[in-house]
Amino acid sequence: DIKYEVGDILEVLPSQNPDAVDAFICRCNLDADAYIT
Repeated sequence: DIKYEVGDILEVLPSQNPDAVDAFICRCNLDADAYIT
């Protein structure tokens, strides 16, 4: 059971192949520098 408090931060770091990630970002026309909230 995970509990979060005000001010807690969750960071997800990808471990996929960087070339595959870049290809996905380009294919989906995404901004690689955008934050997802």
